[in-house]
Amino acid sequence: MSQPQRATFGGLHAGGSLRHLVSKYPSMTPVCKELVQNGIDMTAKSIMLSVDLDEGTIVYQDDGLGATVEDFERATGTIGMSIKSADKYGRFGIGLVAPLSICERFTFTSARKGDMYREWLFDRSALFAAERAFPFPQRVHQQLVHNDGKTPTKGRDRVWWRTQVDMTGLTADKAKRRLVIDDLAYEIQSEFSAHMLKLGTTVKLRLTENGSTLEKVVRGKEFEGKELPVWERECDGVGRVVMRMFVAPRGYVGKLRISVGCAGNPSRVNMQTFVSSDVFRTLGEKVKEVLRSGMFQGEIIGEKLEMNANRKAFVISDASVGLAIALEEWFQQVGSSYYHDERSKRRDEHLQGLANQVLDKVRYMFADGSPYAKVITKALFGSVGKGHAAFPRTEVGGGAGMTGLTATSGVSKGEGEKGGVGREAREESGGHKPGHMPRVAIGAEGGERRVVKGHSAGPHIGFGKFDSSRLWRFNAEALHLSINATHPTLVSVEKSEYKTKALIEFILMTALQIECADDEWRAYAEIFSETLVDNYVQMLLLQGTVSRS
Repeated sequence: MSQPQRATFGGLHAGGSLRHLVSKYPSMTPVCKELVQNGIDMTAKSIMLSVDLDEGTIVYQDDGLGATVEDFERATGTIGMSIKSADKYGRFGIGLVAPLSICERFTFTSARKGDMYREWLFDRSALFAAERAFPFPQRVHQQLVHNDGKTPTKGRDRVWWRTQVDMTGLTADKAKRRLVIDDLAYEIQSEFSAHMLKLGTTVKLRLTENGSTLEKVVRGKEFEGKELPVWERECDGVGRVVMRMFVAPRGYVGKLRISVGCAGNPSRVNMQTFVSSDVFRTLGEKVKEVLRSGMFQGEIIGEKLEMNANRKAFVISDASVGLAIALEEWFQQVGSSYYHDERSKRRDEHLQGLANQVLDKVRYMFADGSPYAKVITKALFGSVGKGHAAFPRTEVGGGAGMTGLTATSGVSKGEGEKGGVGREAREESGGHKPGHMPRVAIGAEGGERRVVKGHSAGPHIGFGKFDSSRLWRFNAEALHLSINATHPTLVSVEKSEYKTKALIEFILMTALQIECADDEWRAYAEIFSETLVDNYVQMLLLQGTVSRS
């Protein structure tokens, strides 16, 4: 390594001013994200970030354009005034010194193509104590050479990176040191996906803590699910607002993937951060519910929005007020309808899944020798499926109290009280699969259950709306339990999966016990069954209250 040369910060940034600037990065996560952002701004395709909390070090590397001496001096002389173009993420020029908020010292090493690698040292104590323009060392790495296949490498160390930031002496403050690798990966992906996709950038993260190492690979990700019509409006204060939204796929378990940004700048505020902003607080409760529901992904762009220096919120202005008004308008015109439809479908699928778990749990109740086995043997109708024998089909009237099920209601149309006569159903002879007792739960949006005679009998649970205040009905001939999805009793326990499954199981067992009762007692059992279920629900709700206290 050659003898050190000297370079300086501008006098404006000495001491206290510098300390104030780096306070914009209060913990490890924003510092690491800033490093990644700078690499993407320098068109890096490969980025590596290794955090070792046991050793108290962080090493960042990227294969971007690198920096010349002139680039570095211009950057240190314009902290607080970005020298980047408008299509870059960085806009405030303080990212270079961000590591000083979490470490005692760090080196910045970089080289453009064809240049020698140079290293600059940033020492926290010396810089923060400076009262005027502060000189710090610059070294030329004679032994480092880029592994581009063109530069002679004899007797030199080959490296794949153009820029490296090497931090030592990490802060002992537990709050500042805390780093959750999944959260960092989410923030990188949600805020930088657009440019990462464009460049083909891959970010590799490594975290070592308490002797264990976690690794994560982050790539740009397109929005998923059903794309909604693009919503564009010219709104007072904020100018043109564009909302490109998607209904998130069913089963999507990722964090909220809605981002908010300004026109002409790729920086984005993710929804997790946006919900704590002043703009979000001014929204109506229904709009807030939709945006943080997790049912949508997408991007919201306001033409005249202005982002704060930390890129976590927007400057309060006519533009931010205009964005809030635009979001309310989008909700009324588009969001409300899609949200309620999707919420209904997802609730239906959720209930269906819980009912399937219940049926699987109580399968022993239908085995030979069980008190409930005779309910199975009395059933006249059931289902067909894979493995059944071929059978002829004839159209006949529905049997006593048995009707087909529809895909829209999930309950038997025309199915009134027990013994009622329903609509047409198929009578299909044969098709029995020996020993087969299918357990099926269907929801309001589920496929139509195929009901046949000469069946493989098994219990079914369906959800839908009743034209009465009853919570449930049971069709013994089709072994079908219908549960009123809009009944207040079901709604009261729905926030707890455990309580919902317990209620479904109790209703099923109550229905089966009624069917097993002697004829003279059955009428009484039916009268008191609703009271039994109501009392059971009250016990469940009380149990939750006691446990919370």
